[in-house]
Amino acid sequence: MSWSVKSVGRPGAVATDIARLIAAVQCTGPEETIKNKVSDFVARALEGFPPGVSVSVEVGFSQSTPNSAKPTENNFSLSMQINTISAPAVDAKPVGAPTPNAFKTETHDPSRTASGPAIRS
Repeated sequence: MSWSVKSVGRPGAVATDIARLIAAVQCTGPEETIKNKVSDFVARALEGFPPGVSVSVEVGFSQSTPNSAKPTENNFSLSMQINTISAPAVDAKPVGAPTPNAFKTETHDPSRTASGPAIRS
């Protein structure tokens, strides 16, 4: 199973939007626990950003079973990126609905984007 979500806007609104998008992802077991912790981590990280900036948040997760003879031994991969955007702050704008195995992106002008450091857990 894999999923990804993205939202752009003011930090507080993006935190709420990312939580809503992640909650819509259907999963079970360890993946459900990871999903819930990621939502909490994004909200806590965004609390440190000033309300007058715009941010872009992308979160992606995948789970695989490398050995079909051992279906309970899984590999997990989590990526999370939080960037400030040098654009006027706007309300959160989800970039597509969370869809398993599909990564949604938005077109943007790279000359107007200031990438900050990635926050990883």
